[in-house]
Amino acid sequence: MNIFVCFRFFGGDFLTEMAISVDLLNYEIKEGGSIKDISFSFTKGGIHGILSPFGVDASLTLELLSGIRQPDSASLSLDGQAVDVSSVDWKKKIGYVPKAPEFYRDLTVYELLDFVGEARGVSAELRLRQIEEALELVGLDGLAHRLVCRLSEGEKKRLSLAAALLGNPSILLFDTSTPEFFDLIRMLGKHKTVILSSGDFEVMRELCEDVVILSDGALLASGTFSELEAQLARSEEKQSLAEVYASVEELSKENSNKRSSILSREEMGR
Repeated sequence: MNIFVCFRFFGGDFLTEMAISVDLLNYEIKEGGSIKDISFSFTKGGIHGILSPFGVDASLTLELLSGIRQPDSASLSLDGQAVDVSSVDWKKKIGYVPKAPEFYRDLTVYELLDFVGEARGVSAELRLRQIEEALELVGLDGLAHRLVCRLSEGEKKRLSLAAALLGNPSILLFDTSTPEFFDLIRMLGKHKTVILSSGDFEVMRELCEDVVILSDGALLASGTFSELEAQLARSEEKQSLAEVYASVEELSKENSNKRSSILSREEMGR
């Protein structure tokens, strides 16, 4: 990877946005599960994490922030200004990298990115340059004319990141903790606000400056890892943050198994 591509691609004013603040985010899934009155904020720039057992609540929260799902209620602000996650203005400010990207299979890599860039309102001249630089940044510059259906799963994930970079958004939402992205995430965090979702505690501690921890749709804690460790050190249990999170994971697994058992009995009784 040519690291200097990063600076060419991100030419201009990167970190112009202030803190992202989310208040009373609510969402209920008909099939079960919900996000319940969660509130948190992240400062501009750097890498921030949303952590939850198995990544379920964390992924759902990113989908709500991206506008893929519409919250039942929420108050979102950027630089102190109210934001509508379904608005075109908000979508231009963000790039979203889903866990399992889906694309038009019969387009080439370049055709797909050209379509995405045009949809994001990037001019034809700028679009060409951004596509070339994004492909080089993610290591797909030799595959511009390959059909999407012939890409490997890893290449599709990299294509998803390239698409998210078009339009030079100031905020990147990563619903993936794939190790092959770690160096790119670190680089991007120097120029943009990166929000990463995962169920992996060690990944979050390695990459993120601070973290929001969710479980069963509720907010358990938020802050830097050192702040959260200090709070636990003052408690009577004297557990580490990793130990507490492991307990939360185990409880979440037990609750999930109970729900599955109840659903199975209900299905048998029909």
